[in-house]
Amino acid sequence: MQSVPDFAGMTLGGRYHLVKLIGHGGMATVYEALDVSILKRVAVKVLSPHAGKTDDYLARFRQEALGAAQMKHPHLIDVTDFGIDDGLAFLVMELLEGEPLSERLDVRSRMLPWREAVSIILPVCEALAFAHERGLIHRDIKPGNIFLAEEPGRPGKYTVKLLDLGIAKALPHLDPALRAAAPETRATQGTPGTPEYMSPEQVLSEAIDHRVDIYALGVTLYRMLTGDLPFSCPQSPSPYRVQRMHVELPPVSLRQLRPEAQIPEAIEAIVLKALAKRPEERQSSAQELAAALLAAERAELGMPEPTPMIIQERGRDGSRTGFGPSQPRLLTLITVLSGFLTSAAVFMLCMLGPLPGVNAFANMLRGPEGAPPPRTRRGARHVRPRRRRVARRVAERNPTASNMAQERRADLVRINGDRRTYYAGAFLGDGLHEGAIRSGFAVGAMLGGRIV
Repeated sequence: MQSVPDFAGMTLGGRYHLVKLIGHGGMATVYEALDVSILKRVAVKVLSPHAGKTDDYLARFRQEALGAAQMKHPHLIDVTDFGIDDGLAFLVMELLEGEPLSERLDVRSRMLPWREAVSIILPVCEALAFAHERGLIHRDIKPGNIFLAEEPGRPGKYTVKLLDLGIAKALPHLDPALRAAAPETRATQGTPGTPEYMSPEQVLSEAIDHRVDIYALGVTLYRMLTGDLPFSCPQSPSPYRVQRMHVELPPVSLRQLRPEAQIPEAIEAIVLKALAKRPEERQSSAQELAAALLAAERAELGMPEPTPMIIQERGRDGSRTGFGPSQPRLLTLITVLSGFLTSAAVFMLCMLGPLPGVNAFANMLRGPEGAPPPRTRRGARHVRPRRRRVARRVAERNPTASNMAQERRADLVRINGDRRTYYAGAFLGDGLHEGAIRSGFAVGAMLGGRIV
């Protein structure tokens, strides 16, 4: 068995001091490190020396750094730097505190409740949808590449992160700069991926697309819900035999394998569809898989159907570009403005000329002819001293206009004692028709619900 190289204590690129080894794989080791320029803890992934001597592995490693750096997403790990120092290729990532999903499955009696499994797989679907839209397929979805990162200051809460784009395949419509760093797999390299999570078309070296990730998500869900893989050979571990099982054998029903888990039929149907041998029989996208899981969960819990929005699209920087339901506040604002404009239009129509029906109603509200207007302390303070002086001047120059103004003021006080209504009337010129004034304020008072 080959020993794992330990480069703890080294400083790469004159900036990243490797503190301790925190993980390793077949091609690389991961260290907790300190960025001495800004005194920040980071994670540094170092490609093993023997893999760094192979152009294909080095190209894959560079592809992982370039691909991850160009795709900013809350559920993808953030890569900030790449370099080669004294023959060692390395990339710098955010340091995550938490555990990979594989460790949680090992600790928790090998399986999870179905609702927890759904809550973990949905962010993975979102991250995959983001990568697929930008021309990358992961090709190695498995519990070991799904990390549950603890949220600082929120005990028990975690953010799901998808790791390891090292063997991601670039599709033809990918950005040329990223496609150049993603070489095709050669026969001497072997088939990339983990045999227990590989789709039949990967095993058969056929043309592949993003639906290989849908298949791997199905295997991961199967593992989370039952504690077992759909295809494995524990007695005689052989990658080749496991790969042939993916091609030739159907998976065992989840509910038959683990009846005590109480897995809903709808959830089982979704998982088995994702595990279909033919790509066209699986869910067509990660969004479709997420939508199906959400619908099944809501139906099982008896929750009403939400406004159609499963996964919001994100821009290249990970910000939501949003397609989703309209905001209720906007609808409320539109309704209020429509009512206001309608009331204003009716009021202005009434002011253009007398309306017989409304005018009669206004006279009815006015009361018997010659009745004195009610005098209240509130009404007595309506007219300010300056306006009283103006009213006296108008009365001296035009007694007729003064009498009309007094009658109008009595009508307004009769209809509504609110000073805002009086001031609205005071700003109207005396040349308007008396009937129009009465009709307009009567209708305005009715529409506003302010008739006393």
